[in-house]
Amino acid sequence: MNNKNRDLRLAVMGLDGPGNGHPFSFSAIINNYQEAPMREAGWGVIADYLSERQSDEFGIDGVKITHAWTQDPDMTQLLCKAGNIPNACKDRTELYDREVIDAVLLARDDGHSHWEFAQPFLDLGIPVLVDKPLCTSLSDYRKFEPYIRNGLIMSAAGMKYAPELSQIKGTEFDLNSHVIRGIISNGWDRYAIHIIDGLLGSTTARPTSVFGTALSTDGLTATIRTNSQQHWIITAAGDGSRVARFDWTGPFPHKSVDITSNFLMFRTLLHGFIKQVRTGEPQRDPKELALSIQILAAARNSVETQAWVDLQ
Repeated sequence: MNNKNRDLRLAVMGLDGPGNGHPFSFSAIINNYQEAPMREAGWGVIADYLSERQSDEFGIDGVKITHAWTQDPDMTQLLCKAGNIPNACKDRTELYDREVIDAVLLARDDGHSHWEFAQPFLDLGIPVLVDKPLCTSLSDYRKFEPYIRNGLIMSAAGMKYAPELSQIKGTEFDLNSHVIRGIISNGWDRYAIHIIDGLLGSTTARPTSVFGTALSTDGLTATIRTNSQQHWIITAAGDGSRVARFDWTGPFPHKSVDITSNFLMFRTLLHGFIKQVRTGEPQRDPKELALSIQILAAARNSVETQAWVDLQ
């Protein structure tokens, strides 16, 4: 940031999939929001949970989203209206300028294209928050790795910061569970990372190998061995009922938690990124991020080979 006396200027980029509302929710958390264009854009579910928050929960001191771009110009206009963003960009190249923006929210959920979108900013030294998943292959991860380590890239699923999971680590549910299960709706490549990051953030055990089984619903279940007695079972259930749930089984009464605090977990993610931009220090352990992508990729590899895949 060239001028420490002005606000940090962010650009938000989206959308790719029709089910990705993160450009709208992220923008609202930082800039506040306008309900009518949010609903017009098809994001009544986001408007509903935003309406439950207090006014002082919106905003980050010294930060504004000033520019937006999506692949759909009409949606870009709605995003700007909904998120109080003054500049709608017709082409993403308008953002390739450190005199225009200080950091980027890459709020697309198509992990295979994230390197293509992030690289021009990284080459300019502009920090990027990459929406989940960072990528879906180890070859793409290796491209990102140096930028992760030097603090230009941050990436995490919001569920890593879910308040429902924040008190688990170090308790009997973490240390003594025999099996931890996590299930989420939608497909593996885009949504399983929520469960993976939620578990990595709330457990002491670390995965060592993965076996994946494809489901008839375009989903996938991964059974994961860890370096303790614990097994994880992660299911991306494909199309069907909306769910995001964790279960802990062990020598204690069964525990089950539904994750519903979207606003709070996304706000914590965004605050972490802003701290990283300001300090230049990674706010997520690079080794943990690497492990999450390894798990994501290993499950797909296992489905193809029908064999256990060891993690590096």
